[in-house]
Amino acid sequence: MDLGLIPGGVNTRHWETDLLSVSLSQLAMAPNAHNADVPMADTESRESVPLSNRKALMSKVLPRENPPFTVADLRRVVPDHCFEPTLRESFYHLAKDLAELALYMGIMIYLDTPLYQFSPIVWGLGWLAYTLMQGVTFTAVWVIAHECGHGAFSKSWLINDTVGYIFHTALSVPYFSWQHTHSNHHHYTNNLQKDEVFVPRQRSQVELTSAYKTVKNPVSVFIQLVFMLLVGWPLYLLINTSGHVTDSFSSHFLPTSPIFTKKEQLKVVASAVGLLGWWYCLSLFGAALGSGLVLRLYLLPLIVNNCFLVAITYMQHTHVDVPHYEDHEWNWLRGALCTVDRTMGAYLDEKLHLIHVTHVLHHTFSRIPFYRSREASAPIVKVIGKYYHKDDTNFLLSMWRAANDCIFLEEGKGILFWLTETH
Repeated sequence: MDLGLIPGGVNTRHWETDLLSVSLSQLAMAPNAHNADVPMADTESRESVPLSNRKALMSKVLPRENPPFTVADLRRVVPDHCFEPTLRESFYHLAKDLAELALYMGIMIYLDTPLYQFSPIVWGLGWLAYTLMQGVTFTAVWVIAHECGHGAFSKSWLINDTVGYIFHTALSVPYFSWQHTHSNHHHYTNNLQKDEVFVPRQRSQVELTSAYKTVKNPVSVFIQLVFMLLVGWPLYLLINTSGHVTDSFSSHFLPTSPIFTKKEQLKVVASAVGLLGWWYCLSLFGAALGSGLVLRLYLLPLIVNNCFLVAITYMQHTHVDVPHYEDHEWNWLRGALCTVDRTMGAYLDEKLHLIHVTHVLHHTFSRIPFYRSREASAPIVKVIGKYYHKDDTNFLLSMWRAANDCIFLEEGKGILFWLTETH
């Protein structure tokens, strides 16, 4: 098996993109990806762009050929212990996040009435602070459940799926349904025909309505960003917004959706049943404590959590220097390298368990637990070299730039970059 050119169509029960099932002896014998005969992309569209716009189309890295290293080369430089999650460390980080979550909730339940009696303004500011801080903590728990889906929480899939199911359900995520589509995202990253999320279109594929014609207007960009952050995640789960084109309606709650195979359908049902049970529990909490209090304790931080998820996912693979591939040009390693490491500052980087900091590593070896990711990332970055993408620009500024510059792909076939001007 050529580990440098992992074929599409991989469909495993769990998220095996990191190839841990392959022995070290097989890795040592893996052929080099750069010996593969890969056709060159159609560059006519890039050459037809006026000189005034061509600079915006040029990437610092133009991977017109396969990278001169394989997954085997990357695996050799990562210490073996980095692939070994321990229950002690995994449960420690989960317990720490849950303790913080419970502390914030307890404080606000205790102070809710006294703060309001003291000053409605102070009460409002207190709940605002809670919403933001608890939203970050929700996201931290979400990241750990995401680790479970990858098999990075424990060596036991029973433990992984049990913990992941419980805490993703508690955050209103259909665990098994999203586990499957996220697995496909890892298998087909930046494949225009098969990737699962934030799949862009060429300008000719989108009707240029007045909204698109005015997209460079700062007010319009801001409104679209806010809309994406607030409702992008639920719309993706409900109706597969931003996913690849399917033959019929797709939803993470519909077992017969084309995004699932027959063998996943029971798990889709299990995910939905778990959510119905959790939402029923929330209704009971609302009846006991008051719906307003439950809304403030749970729903408002959940919205912040959802905003973080959309922002992080959007920025992990969206950058003017990162291409997208049509299926005939795509291979697994190329797709995995279409990933950008970013920072949100020291506190959020650590609090969110480095999900956006070492994401290039995560797309090459997704079963490495986050608490080993810095150690594992450093040596593979040296091997990847010029194919490594990192952006230390302020995260919000980077997102604003992406919203302005990464709207349509250039016209053409094969390897496509962002067309940064819409006229």
